[in-house]
Amino acid sequence: MRTINAFILISILGAKVALGQVSSATLQAVFLYQSIKYLEWPSDELTNFEILVVGDGEIYQELQKIAKSRKIGNRAIVVKQVKSLTNVPSCHIVIFTGNAQAESLINTVNAKPILLVTNTEGLLEKGSDLNFIKKGDKLSYQLNASALQEKKIKVASSFSAMAEKII
Repeated sequence: MRTINAFILISILGAKVALGQVSSATLQAVFLYQSIKYLEWPSDELTNFEILVVGDGEIYQELQKIAKSRKIGNRAIVVKQVKSLTNVPSCHIVIFTGNAQAESLINTVNAKPILLVTNTEGLLEKGSDLNFIKKGDKLSYQLNASALQEKKIKVASSFSAMAEKII
């Protein structure tokens, strides 16, 4: 069933992308929301499913749209945005919209069970957990399976199998 849903989503979004109707940020936000189904975090004390966007970027607005009408299990989705990050708050996902601060804070984030999402080539090898990359007009993702395992974030094999690169 998930394969069919993923296929339908990709087909619909693919058609819109071909027509130039969907931005990269929209694709990343929808993909991120859909991929949460394939990930399992260790138990935590948070009431909501919390996502922190660091830096400027359209993905914040796109995730806000999703958060208004969706939940993760029985948890409401809360999306926050900060310009810079000095310490890592309790949350499930940290998304860096640029690479400057991502590189300096990867080790801090990697000490916690937080999915670190980036969108810059080369950051996967530096510790990002999920890295979006654009090749031509296609958006793909890379996974850092060893980092996720250290954080005790479980990844479904079907999700790993679709990654362009796994380290």
